[in-house]
Amino acid sequence: PPPPPTPPLLVSPLSYGEILAGFVGAGLVLGARSWPGWQPPEGGAEFPVGPFAANLFWIAFAYSGWNAAVYAAGSPGSVHQGDDDREEVIF
Repeated sequence: PPPPPTPPLLVSPLSYGEILAGFVGAGLVLGARSWPGWQPPEGGAEFPVGPFAANLFWIAFAYSGWNAAVYAAGSPGSVHQGDDDREEVIF
């Protein structure tokens, strides 16, 4: 079957540039024209490396499982007929 038609653009490409110019212009006209005066809060303790590493481990673990599952599932082209008429997944 033919691919589905692409949806029409809601805004023409020329309009994107006009919208960007409008936001930049509004920022220049309505802005305070000064650097922000806030300061970041003082940190009481150092960065918690241990808890950060523990959480990062679980994130990597979840990603690796998802990545392996997607790789194993593969695309329809990754399944072929074996010699004994069984489908085999190519790893």
